[in-house]
Amino acid sequence: TKPYLPTLYLSGAEFDPRECTIVIRYVGDLAISNASVYLNGVLVQSTYNSTHVIGYPPPQVVGEVFEKSGNLNVSVIASLNSIGRLYGNYSIRVHGDYLRISVVNGSLAIYNPNCFPINVITSFQYAYGIGESWRYTNISSVTVNGFETVYVEPPEGSRFVYAYVTYLVWGEERWQMLTVRYG
Repeated sequence: TKPYLPTLYLSGAEFDPRECTIVIRYVGDLAISNASVYLNGVLVQSTYNSTHVIGYPPPQVVGEVFEKSGNLNVSVIASLNSIGRLYGNYSIRVHGDYLRISVVNGSLAIYNPNCFPINVITSFQYAYGIGESWRYTNISSVTVNGFETVYVEPPEGSRFVYAYVTYLVWGEERWQMLTVRYG
């Protein structure tokens, strides 16, 4: 007689943007009895139950992937009822929302609705009064952590201010210009 060969089917591999986790679901005859998750070859913290493996990548790494390619390279090694092993390599797309950039009380407000940090570059064009030449601030970089709002103040005493904000999403630059103060 042929030995029984367990069959385990992948039913989903995805990034959960609410929890910043990698969720891998399986269906099949055998339960997962042990599992390890690797991100680009590096072991990350994980948990499992009989049908799911959940990986907890560092939010900083997820943010870097979101800014670059958008794809996490994930490997899973699992034991099945301690009698078999499963190896799987997956490319999982990191989904996220764009930053919410606004003006609040004469300051630039940048809200990150994601669970991971995003690097933002800001600069200001400003003048202290009518008829004065425009001045420019140096470009500065700020990291906006997940679910955080960062306020960036324009030069003190400036009456006319435009803000320039850029950041990366899946390797493409997103930019926005806002009127912060006008008069």
